[in-house]
Amino acid sequence: MYPKEESLRNYNLDLLKTLCAFLVVVAHFGRDSFLISFATLAVPVFMILSFYFFYDKICSVDIIQRIRRLAVPLVGWAIIYFLIYYFVLKMHDLTISDLLYQSVTGHDAKLNASMWFQNNLIILTLVAFFLFKKFQKHFFIIMLCCCITAYILQYSGVNYHLFANLGSELKYPLGRLTEMVPFMVVGLVLKKYDLLHNFSERLIYLWIVLFICVHALIRIHVPMSFGYAGIKLCMLSVILVFLFNSIPQGNRFYKNILRIITQNTLGIYCIHRLVEKFLHPYIFTEYNTFYCLIIFVVSWIICYGISKIPSKNIQALVK
Repeated sequence: MYPKEESLRNYNLDLLKTLCAFLVVVAHFGRDSFLISFATLAVPVFMILSFYFFYDKICSVDIIQRIRRLAVPLVGWAIIYFLIYYFVLKMHDLTISDLLYQSVTGHDAKLNASMWFQNNLIILTLVAFFLFKKFQKHFFIIMLCCCITAYILQYSGVNYHLFANLGSELKYPLGRLTEMVPFMVVGLVLKKYDLLHNFSERLIYLWIVLFICVHALIRIHVPMSFGYAGIKLCMLSVILVFLFNSIPQGNRFYKNILRIITQNTLGIYCIHRLVEKFLHPYIFTEYNTFYCLIIFVVSWIICYGISKIPSKNIQALVK
């Protein structure tokens, strides 16, 4: 990251990504946690921020290099999970088909079903790149059409019924692709029109109140889905992004601490299932917040160690 880019970066958004990584752990292993009702927000916020940070690179980046960068954790972790599960945990029912599904779709129930997000991110990155190149002058209209189309497919039930009968290796990655489109659109629009910078830090209390009101009071029908459909989820995710964007950033020391804490969010997302597999026999008592926190901290420590290995491909697994 260049010094100028680093000085302009809002590390509170990176902090939000790290919080969402913890919420992903809660979603998978914290069914008794008081945070479980907020866990669904994690992936939508991830998608919004991924495209928010990607927008500035959309004109200058080599798209092949970008896709390769996104594919490294998808394929790399598939191989790591397969080797550890097969040779260390003696899961000899695993087959090459499991490895292939995990490497391509990111969702094999025997390995690491969380990586469907990386699959969707790669596909939507290609979509965003194509739309921006072809329709740059009509960007807002095209994005609006994408969002409306996605919600029509969701609320009509077409998206659900189209993929619901497929095997889990396909139905979740394919079914959630349409559900992720509105979050991609939000991320791109927020950055293109610089919407986050147009709101004062003094509005932080407004975003808190608005988040509580939308979460507690608004009742919007949620269509049959693969977990991330509906307008309310998008509203809450956007408010959460504005909320964290409004937090005062503090001094250089504060930013440096945040940079260290938040730089391995991707790795935590990728490795937490594997960490839980090893921790479960020794520390499990119940699926609560404390158990999730232990998984999160151990995952962060491992990812921090991996990030110090002097290899770009290995570092790409965690950040």
